[in-house]
Amino acid sequence: MARDGTTYATDTRGGRILALKPGAGALSVWATDPKWVGIDGVAMLPDGSLLFNNVRQNQLVRVAVKPDGNAGTATLLELSQPIDGPDAWRTLRDGRIVLAENRSGKIDIVTVAGDKANIETIKDGFKFTPTAVTVVGDTVWVLEAKFAYRNDPALKDKDPGQFGATAVAAGRALSRTSRNQ
Repeated sequence: MARDGTTYATDTRGGRILALKPGAGALSVWATDPKWVGIDGVAMLPDGSLLFNNVRQNQLVRVAVKPDGNAGTATLLELSQPIDGPDAWRTLRDGRIVLAENRSGKIDIVTVAGDKANIETIKDGFKFTPTAVTVVGDTVWVLEAKFAYRNDPALKDKDPGQFGATAVAAGRALSRTSRNQ
């Protein structure tokens, strides 16, 4: 949510960022670009700009927010290491982001500074697809989807077993202050 109370959402197939302004009765298109097809998550950065991930193109893009609330310049961020399937994320109090890479099976801490994003992997090797994250204290809780049981014909009729959440102890990575990064 923006400082003015505007809430943002993404349209993955349409490559659009939608906005719900305070008092509005419906979402409106805030920004769009055909290159953004695959846009997924959206978060506010401490400087008031918007950050989105593109799950199909493995990108992070920052969009400036003009003083009038309209979309400004979109900047493709330079990543410190490649990402593969950026999907779920949560913003930490200091503005860093916990990010799940759904194709590579990694959990990262992302620090945006200017036009660059430092990617620090804190856990990899998930058996299934990490698709949702939340943070409780010094722990990142990760939900894994078992898409193979839906998409692989050899597994389609098999029982995927119990679903659950995986705890990733990330105390040091989460508790660092912005000043120490």
